[in-house]
Amino acid sequence: MSKRDWAVKDLPYLVYTKICVKLNIKRPLFNDFRMVAEKIGMDRDVIQWIAQGENPAHKIFTSCHPGAKVGRLIEILHEIERPEVAKVLEDWVAEPWWL
Repeated sequence: MSKRDWAVKDLPYLVYTKICVKLNIKRPLFNDFRMVAEKIGMDRDVIQWIAQGENPAHKIFTSCHPGAKVGRLIEILHEIERPEVAKVLEDWVAEPWWL
């Protein structure tokens, strides 16, 4: 299986934590966890509810959309102009599987 087909929630801990931290920081243009959640089809009321808790990105990838795939998240991150987060995933995808 290609790494792009992995569920985001199954990423190695350090990679997963890094993307969650980056997406959890609210940005003025909303290109953070809120836009990611909207792009994967979450309702705005649910997004606002998740935003009230800790680690909203983790909540999105584990409770609301546990099947979200790495490849689709990379596409979304480019769509919402977050290439620095996409690069974290792209670097991981490019690593040999035995590392």
